[in-house]
Amino acid sequence: MKGTLRVSDVVHLGDIVAMDYDLPEALGRQLDISSLPGIGMLDEALSIREIKAEDLLDEGTTPRQLHVVYQVFKSVKTPEALIIPSLHFRFKGDPPQEFDTTTRTLTIEPLIPAETLLEQLDIRAPHPPHPIDTQTALDRLIQWLGAFGAALLLLLLRHWRHLKRTRPFEAIRRRCAKALTLRHQRQGLETAVRLIHRALNQTYGHTLFEKDLPHFFEDQSRFSSEKASLRDFFILSDAVFFDPAFDEHHYPEASHLLKRLLEGLIKAERGQKG
Repeated sequence: MKGTLRVSDVVHLGDIVAMDYDLPEALGRQLDISSLPGIGMLDEALSIREIKAEDLLDEGTTPRQLHVVYQVFKSVKTPEALIIPSLHFRFKGDPPQEFDTTTRTLTIEPLIPAETLLEQLDIRAPHPPHPIDTQTALDRLIQWLGAFGAALLLLLLRHWRHLKRTRPFEAIRRRCAKALTLRHQRQGLETAVRLIHRALNQTYGHTLFEKDLPHFFEDQSRFSSEKASLRDFFILSDAVFFDPAFDEHHYPEASHLLKRLLEGLIKAERGQKG
């Protein structure tokens, strides 16, 4: 069974060789794919890279065609004959019919012709590796890190502003803690009380007075657990700013009350139960 060669009769190491074998439909049998050779080395000179049966329309007839792709793996110093061996396969049936393709002879030539003199070969000295401009890469890295840092700073700023708007008690936590550690305790207490008043006003929507607490708890039910503490806070606020009898003996208790109140307000602000 003859095959059609799709490339030149002269090949070299590494070349791809495609062959098409026509299989007449008149046989009336189905090709047994399992009888075909597998992908891989065929012999010491050739390997099979692809093998498949194809249907082709040709002037009203429908022949089957076996398409085989080989690759040359043989290196030679002088031209030699390269034989594409016969492939054995069969058609299903009872009994099955077996066939062989015809062999095909090609010429394999060396990649460098034998008559080429060594002096004719352009053998160049190895080139040293090209130096890499690391400064450009470093500049780009610095620019990227700068842009990343600016973006991160912007995100943190937005997050801080968001917390300041939505969690005013969380926003004053550090300033209150710092104020309550001041050496001048009276000044620290006044600062902490003002900060808590400001956070309460922001949460309420406008200035919150003691008489407004029932409405505040109705509107902001998450702070209901701090009813007693907030009433004590307003009493303490009046004492800090207006009671002449409020002196340094009251500072420790007042500081403890403010810390405990702020902790409870922060938990309530987060939706946590005390």
